[in-house]
Amino acid sequence: MSREFKFRAWDKKRELIFNIECIDFKNGLVIYKGAPIPTFEEMEAKKIPAIEPYYQSFDALILLQYTGLKDKNGKEIYEGDIVRFGVGEKLDEILIGDVYYETPEFRIRHPEGYHGQFSLTSKYVPFCNFEVIGNIFENPELIETAK
Repeated sequence: MSREFKFRAWDKKRELIFNIECIDFKNGLVIYKGAPIPTFEEMEAKKIPAIEPYYQSFDALILLQYTGLKDKNGKEIYEGDIVRFGVGEKLDEILIGDVYYETPEFRIRHPEGYHGQFSLTSKYVPFCNFEVIGNIFENPELIETAK
């Protein structure tokens, strides 16, 4: 069984999430997929080429890895996503948490630490009705309201 490796990135300056086309580990760069062309001011100040795709250094980004799993609606689940899911005997208790990686697996951190953290594995995703409802960068209020 093969696993798909994909990334997206949070651009700290632009405060946007982009899909990654390519990662250049040797030079510490990523190439955005479908990124906006930099403004004239950005190009003048930083000598950024006005071409598509857009290149960015690692230190300006937070890389977010695809878990290899999809939620109940078929949406890909990435690190930094906020998910809603059911727990309990009848899955009647709804929790919200954020996805992160802790060796050797992806996990979900609930703000209140409900019985610790949850393992995000393929055997639990269909069972717990996981649903991506946002991410920690663009929707931090979702985690705050879950406390």
